[in-house]
Amino acid sequence: MKSEIKLPFGLKDGRLYHITEVNNGLKCKCICPNCGVKLIAKNNPSNKVTLHFAHHKSSECPGSLETAIHLMAKQVIKDKLLIYTPKYSKPTRIFDENGQYHTGKSTHIRPKKLELDRVELEVTKKGYRPDVIAIKNDRVLNIEIKVTHDVDEEKASLVKSLQEPMLEIDLSDLIEETLLNKEQFEWEVTHNVNNKKWINNPKGELAYKRHLAELKAKVAETNEKARLKKRKQQEREEYLKNLKVDGKASRI
Repeated sequence: MKSEIKLPFGLKDGRLYHITEVNNGLKCKCICPNCGVKLIAKNNPSNKVTLHFAHHKSSECPGSLETAIHLMAKQVIKDKLLIYTPKYSKPTRIFDENGQYHTGKSTHIRPKKLELDRVELEVTKKGYRPDVIAIKNDRVLNIEIKVTHDVDEEKASLVKSLQEPMLEIDLSDLIEETLLNKEQFEWEVTHNVNNKKWINNPKGELAYKRHLAELKAKVAETNEKARLKKRKQQEREEYLKNLKVDGKASRI
C-alpha cells in the first residue's frame, strides 16, 4: 500500500463512511478508525485537492489507511451479503523411479457467486479468528482480508488440519483512484476474483488427493514394469556372462 495515499474512510457511530458520503469539514462528525482522533472531511468540490479525511489538530497516524481498508472491506461483505469465490486449480504430477515426469488429471473448480445468508465478523473459532465468517445454507466460508500481511503459515496449517475452507482477499495494491470510487472499491471486495486466492479448499483438496492417488497407482505400475524389465535384463546379462565363462572352461 502506497504511503502517500490519503484516508478515504471515516468512522461515525460505529460505522465507516466513504469520503463522498459525508458533510464537509468537521460536520462529518467522523473519527479515525485507527486512533480515534476527530477527522476533517475534505470533500468540497470547489477545492482542488484530492478527496480525503485528515486528522484534526493532529498529525496523520501510521496505520490509519490500512486499518480503514481492512474494516471497510469487512463492512462491505456484511452489507452486501455477497462474495465471488476464486477458481481452484491444482495440477497432479509426480516423478517415477527413473526420473520420468508423469501428469495426471488436474483439479479445477470454477469461480462461484455466493449470495450469503449472514456474515459474522471477528468470531474466535478453534484456535484462530478469521476476519469474516460467511454463511450460506449453514455452510461456512472463512475470509481473510490482506492489506499488509498474508495469512501466516500457522493459521493456514491449522485451517487445513481442521479441513475448513478459507480464502484471502488481497487489497494491498489498491490505487487511490479505486479507493476514491466507492462502487469500484466494493467491486474489488466482492466481485473481483483475481485478487482472491484459496488458503484451503477442502472440496478441491479432496478431488486433488483422489487424482493424485490415481496417478500414483499408474506410476507404481510403471515402476513395477521398469523394475521387472531391469531384472530380466540383469538376468540375461548374468546368463550370457556365465555362458561365456562356461564356454572358456569347456575349451581348457
